[in-house]
Order: sequence, then C-alpha cells, then structure tokens
Amino acid sequence: MEGATSRTLVVILVATLFISIFGAVITLERFGGFRALTGSWGEPGSTTYGATNLTISTNLKINFSDDTVNFGSGWLCPACTSARIGTDGTNDTTCNCGWNLPNGLILENVGNRYARINLSNTAQVGSFPGGAGAEYSWQWNNESAVTCTGANVMNLTGNQTAKSNLTAPILTPGLVLCERMNYSLNDNMINISFWVKIMQDSPVTAKNDTWTAVAVDNP
Repeated sequence: MEGATSRTLVVILVATLFISIFGAVITLERFGGFRALTGSWGEPGSTTYGATNLTISTNLKINFSDDTVNFGSGWLCPACTSARIGTDGTNDTTCNCGWNLPNGLILENVGNRYARINLSNTAQVGSFPGGAGAEYSWQWNNESAVTCTGANVMNLTGNQTAKSNLTAPILTPGLVLCERMNYSLNDNMINISFWVKIMQDSPVTAKNDTWTAVAVDNP
C-alpha cells in the first residue's frame, strides 16, 4: 500500500511539473516568444533591444622619443686646450677632432592624463667630462606655451632661458621639471639640450649619464 501511494505521488508531481512548463511556454509565446526575452532567438516581438559599450581607460604614459645623446668618440685637435660642443649645433671646429653633434633628449606625454614630471640624472661636470674648467650644461624648452600649464620649478639645476652647469647630479626621486604637462598633440613635448666643454686634462675614458623622468598623475 505504501509503495502504491509513493508511485501515485511521483506521477502527480511529474504531471504538475509538465503542466507548469507547458503553461510557461504558452504564456511566453503570447508575449513574443523567446526573442522578446533574450533578443537572440524565438519569434520576434514588438520590442527588442541592443547595446553598444565603450570604455575609455586612464593612460598615464611618458616617453623619451629621442632617448640618446651620443657625442661619439673624439679628441682635442693639436695645440688646443679645450673644445665646446652642443646639441644645438655648437661646435668648436678648430679643436673638435671627431665628436658628433647629436640632437637633445625629447620627452613626450603620450598618454591621456596631465602629468607632473620629476627628472633626475646620475652624472655631473666633475666626471662628465671632468677636468679643470670643464662644462656639462643643460637647458630645456617647451613645445608650446601650454605644454606646462603649471610652473617649471627646477630653477636651481636647470633653466628654460639660460644654460645651467651640472655641478651635482639631480638625485632620485628628482626635482619637478614640469608641474602639469599637457598631453594634447603639438603641446606635449619638452626638448632637453646639452653642452659639453672638454678640457685638455679631461680623463681619457667613456662618459655616461642616465636621465630618468617619472610621471605623476596631476589632473
């Protein structure tokens, strides 16, 4: 008797489930089929929906697009005590025997955020190039009047209007070169120029300096 009752309950439950599913399908069809519910299949309804999505991400990014200033190898010509060369074309042709006249560094804001630029380096005139009366000077200029909308504040070690001799390196984390650097095309570039005066007693060896620029978001 108990087994017959259990079988009866199972039959009733299955019949109830079938009737519920059948009723749901009939109801859904009255409202336009599965397409009205999902927009992907079934009979079309009077209303359907689509979506367009787009995400614009923050991109804080700077780059030395010209990242090497290579004066190359050379020496003082006979009877010379010094020679001065620079990335602006300065060239002591009488005493420069072999050194190149490269372009300066070009720093660009290639992201989509205004950025505070911190700048540091590793060398100074005593080692680059070294020698009594030697010079290792630098200067920068902005691409436009709005490249730096904040202040250029590195006046102790560099200048926009006059060359400054690097008597000491700019140590990490560096000093602020540009308070708020633009990212708009034709307004997003800083050119850094260099001049070197090699002396007769400058040590005969390769000279190297590394410049590091760090961007900090400054909306």
